[in-house]
Amino acid sequence: MGSLIYESVFSASLGARERLLTYAVAYGVGIGVPLILGISFAVGFSRPLLLLFPVPFVLAFGAPYFFRPTGYAVTSSEIVVIRAIGRKRIPLDEVREVLSPATSPPGFSIGLARVEGIHGTFGSYWNKTWGRYQVFVTNHLKKLK
Repeated sequence: MGSLIYESVFSASLGARERLLTYAVAYGVGIGVPLILGISFAVGFSRPLLLLFPVPFVLAFGAPYFFRPTGYAVTSSEIVVIRAIGRKRIPLDEVREVLSPATSPPGFSIGLARVEGIHGTFGSYWNKTWGRYQVFVTNHLKKLK
């Protein structure tokens, strides 16, 4: 497979709100508190198996790290969302609209496979008005130039 020539590459930096949710809430509270509790319980009750207590929290709050957008690229035929695990390629002929700053459709949306808050908002959604749509936002306030 030949190398892909990107016409434009954009970084996907986190906005202030997304940084707060990622580092303070997800990592600090979501991983840090269960980790401290697991160690404390294991030592306090002399039960080494309690060290496994934080594992589900580490998996749940750590998994979005690998699927987070780290950048965006544009070629003559597609938009590419650059991620730690694989790239998400979206052919330009399938793109109906790119909104900046990010907006939400009217009404209720259902997240099919999504993350909201940790490293931004990304994944697949469904809404009665828009149908199935994808979101890859790391900074809700940043506008395209």
